[in-house]
Amino acid sequence: MIEVEHVSKVHSRGKVDVRALQDVSCTLPMEAFSFILGPSGSGKSTLLYLLGGLDEPTSGQIRIAGQSLTAMNRRQRDRFRRDDVGFIFQNFNLLANLTAVENVLVPYYPAGIKREQSQTAVELLVRLGLQDRLDHRPTQLSGGEQQRVAIARALLKRPKLVLADEPTGELDTANSHAILQELRAMCRDYGTTVVVVTHEQEFVQETDHVVRIRDGLCLWHPPS
Repeated sequence: MIEVEHVSKVHSRGKVDVRALQDVSCTLPMEAFSFILGPSGSGKSTLLYLLGGLDEPTSGQIRIAGQSLTAMNRRQRDRFRRDDVGFIFQNFNLLANLTAVENVLVPYYPAGIKREQSQTAVELLVRLGLQDRLDHRPTQLSGGEQQRVAIARALLKRPKLVLADEPTGELDTANSHAILQELRAMCRDYGTTVVVVTHEQEFVQETDHVVRIRDGLCLWHPPS
């Protein structure tokens, strides 16, 4: 279970405090597909970054599978992100001079690429329908294809938790649905916990778990 208890996040900008989240409490199940819904500027991305250990709450507690993120020091949070979390960002963050396969492998270059990692990268891209784009660079790929490369990069380490920040924000409707179908398949096939931030209600299915954020406030209610 992902547990968020009375979490607030305040950004100090000069003499002004901006409250991104205010006393947010909610839970999301593991090995399931969940959405954080809300309009632009509502605080939903802030909550996602807190769940991934990219930022720290000003107050409150976050636990993932019984592990307290807020009790971790910086090194422990770095290890958590490296080992357990896959991030998918709206702007893809692909390197223009690298091929699709190389972009998937980017996080592993500092430690050296193992043969099995290269094989898995290719397998993921093939599964995502990019078997004819393995050697293409980002400028040779469509927006949907670039997003699939970003998804493969996030999934290469088989993370326990995938956090996707507006993964369909730059895509048309057909590509958006295709991307979410692939994420759902990964959730189903590998037992990955997937949390997607979006403002698009149309992507939500009856079996999904939903947290709604507006003006930094959580509109989530525990299931009865």
